[in-house]
Amino acid sequence: DGNTFSGHDLVEMEQHNNMQKNVFIKGKTISQWSRILGMNYGTLHTRYKFLGWSPEETLSNKLYK
Repeated sequence: DGNTFSGHDLVEMEQHNNMQKNVFIKGKTISQWSRILGMNYGTLHTRYKFLGWSPEETLSNKLYK
């Protein structure tokens, strides 16, 4: 799939998945979507939690709403 992650990245993503305050979009955590889509976790989190984007908009590759 073209995604490569260092050991540190994988540990950090797993820690995100283990947190009780996980944010779920369509049944997956933002950390999981970040890995699946190859997008930055912070970008997805900001779009959904702070900018109020819909799940579909959050998971899209477009730069602006």
